[in-house]
Amino acid sequence: PRLFATWHRDAVERGYVAGYLQLAPGLAEAMPNVEAPAHNEVFVVRLGQGAPSANSGNLRDKIGAALAQGAELRHDPRQLVLALVELYPETMVRVGAPALFTPRTLETWATSPGAMLVGAAVGGRIEAVSLFLVHAGIAEYHLNVSTEAGRGMAALLLESAFARLPELGAQTLNLGGGVRRGDGLAVFKRRFGGRPFPLCAVRQIYDERVFAALCTKAGVSREDARFPPYRFGPVRGDRGGSGP
Repeated sequence: PRLFATWHRDAVERGYVAGYLQLAPGLAEAMPNVEAPAHNEVFVVRLGQGAPSANSGNLRDKIGAALAQGAELRHDPRQLVLALVELYPETMVRVGAPALFTPRTLETWATSPGAMLVGAAVGGRIEAVSLFLVHAGIAEYHLNVSTEAGRGMAALLLESAFARLPELGAQTLNLGGGVRRGDGLAVFKRRFGGRPFPLCAVRQIYDERVFAALCTKAGVSREDARFPPYRFGPVRGDRGGSGP
């Protein structure tokens, strides 16, 4: 409670409208007195159980298709950090999402202790990069960027990460989830054999008047499961497909 009170006081002093703290999978269950609504689900996989494609024909097909394109794995951080920064805005435009992170933010994440980058190249050009962050035995699938040609290489990158993350001390991997439950991206991640966990967040509103006005302007309900609702706009239909 002291943490949340301090957080609230600091945000009000800074003039924030709303904020949230997303909780690690399973943490909400350890804090039963904290209100933390679930707005999605994520998939957590225990590492060291072998290659995920061994139990999924769909993943084998995706990896085979990427290799047929001539995809080759890349692990050099110097090369991959540059590609991550370059491909991030291109990826956000393609998926219709705002590019929220600056090059400095991306570089800081990618070069922080416990960071791991995996890339795929075709003909010497990096077509896709995945960023993983590891702390206290838990790995997070933090970000994936790609060219249009590299969209189908996510399974290849994840398969490689499953083998390499234990070298950084990771015992589990949080794959995240879809944009919402049951969409194409969620179906793709479920194939890696992860256990679903509710994605919970502690939410706070600091300026009720501005919060309500922003929701009205964005055409969303303040009761929307996503938070803050005005950041996302009205829910669009699932683009379909079986993966990113």
